[in-house]
Amino acid sequence: MEALRAGSLRIFNEKIRFNENTQDAHVLAPGPRNDSPKKWKLYKGSELLEQTKLQLTAGESVLLFMEIFNTLQLDQGALRPLSSIETTFCRVFDTGVETFYVRVGDDILIWTFDSSSGTTRGLLIPCATGSELGSRVEDNFALLKQPLGLLWQCFVLGIESTKSLNDRCWRVLQTIEEGTGYGKIRRPKHANDPDIFTEWSREVARVAVELAVARRDYEDLCRMYQEIARMDVSGQPLFKDQNALLVARGHLDHENVKAKYLSDRMQNQMSVLFNLIARADTKASIELTKTSKRLTEANLAVARAAKDDSGAMKTISVMTMLFLPATFFAALFSMPTLQWNESQVVGNRFWIYWAFTIPVTLLIFLVWTATNYRDSASYPLAPEHSIGRIYNHEGLGLRQFKEQLESDANVECG
Repeated sequence: MEALRAGSLRIFNEKIRFNENTQDAHVLAPGPRNDSPKKWKLYKGSELLEQTKLQLTAGESVLLFMEIFNTLQLDQGALRPLSSIETTFCRVFDTGVETFYVRVGDDILIWTFDSSSGTTRGLLIPCATGSELGSRVEDNFALLKQPLGLLWQCFVLGIESTKSLNDRCWRVLQTIEEGTGYGKIRRPKHANDPDIFTEWSREVARVAVELAVARRDYEDLCRMYQEIARMDVSGQPLFKDQNALLVARGHLDHENVKAKYLSDRMQNQMSVLFNLIARADTKASIELTKTSKRLTEANLAVARAAKDDSGAMKTISVMTMLFLPATFFAALFSMPTLQWNESQVVGNRFWIYWAFTIPVTLLIFLVWTATNYRDSASYPLAPEHSIGRIYNHEGLGLRQFKEQLESDANVECG
């Protein structure tokens, strides 16, 4: 690390960006001296270490970060907020070096100002691709020579971020109010769609979180304002217009009032959506009850039809038992093989009758048994095979009758 301390760290004089989530350090340093001072060049840690002929392991990259931090002469107390995503602004003065820590959006900025040389030294740690704060600092490079240059840029960017968040929440709430009809527009567009109610509930919950973040950021921006107002800014070129700071505070207060107003509207829409979802559930329960009632009536009709069918079959069975003996004996006695006028009534060919009757009877029972077994195997739960093919007054089968009832219920619910 001695070669690193004595060599490559000397080029980090104003702006350094370090990504500690990768094994290889990434730093953003000024380009070659013949370039414009506004030009930034992105160096990988391996490129810088190649210049000093030094190789670092993954664990030593953390030491590189601390070397950079100490080289910039930053107060190490500013490292504490890095472990908490809740901290968005703080001023550290533990070791006599006034150091600021600011988190704006996905960017973290830690810096200090050297009044003797009129330079700003700091770290810019972007947590996502594309640093809005880094672009803002690059566009206003001259402000780095003023004590409040970076703090003022963070303050203004924080107000703009709050305004953007409020505007986004405003559009979402306006869309929901137009849909529910509980807003400026009274006629609802989706008042009967439970699915859209659920989607709006998720959107309202997201808006609630964003508004809570806006309220938290307002308190941090107020501390930034107090820090700027605490310092004597009358002689700085940045604040030649004495009303600039007051105008910025006015915009900040306006966005805070707007966030409170949006929070009240959000609470109203949450109550409205809860009531609309409850009403839709009640209506669906009523329709389900009606459908169940119609299905119950259909089942009763099927039961009555089955009872009537059973009574008819019983009547047929009784009539068959009544006439079958007489019919059998009438047919038997009328056979020509029986000679009633002769002394031997039974003729020699009477065996032919039994030779055909017995096998055919057995064959009929065998075919009937096989047919019933095949039907029971193909439709084990079909009620029409267990109680017979039952028809209602319109001549529809049981299954078609139930399908028609369910179709009518769906049409009424729609």
